[in-house]
Amino acid sequence: KINNSPGRVLEEKYAKSRLPESLKHSLAQKLDKLIHSEMLHLKHDINLGYLSEKLNASKHDTSQLINNHYQMKFFDFINLHRVEHAKELLSSPANQTVKINDLAIKCGFNNKVTFNNAFKKLTGMTATQFRKAQNRVKL
Repeated sequence: KINNSPGRVLEEKYAKSRLPESLKHSLAQKLDKLIHSEMLHLKHDINLGYLSEKLNASKHDTSQLINNHYQMKFFDFINLHRVEHAKELLSSPANQTVKINDLAIKCGFNNKVTFNNAFKKLTGMTATQFRKAQNRVKL
């Protein structure tokens, strides 16, 4: 019987991987640091090649790291960090009059549709609903 679960597919994809656990761990730490210190996810044109260069790793190893360690695909990983940044901006009183489209661009999204889709997928609500909910909490 064939097991077609996503985890099984990833196991098969990386069955011949040369990326040892110790290197996965250090690359994950380096990636977390890059994301938080250099805010790489805010680059509009970020891609796997660029991220791999910053990590000093191959595209294959970077892809495997994101798929296995974070259990998501590259753009899901990037969008997760973009949406988290957007939530911070939407929660800030200083940004209450900033248009959501402008915040989306600031967070690395190229357009409002992509932003709205990613935001709703990750939070279960639109950015406008999130902003309103944050304002109710602060009252």
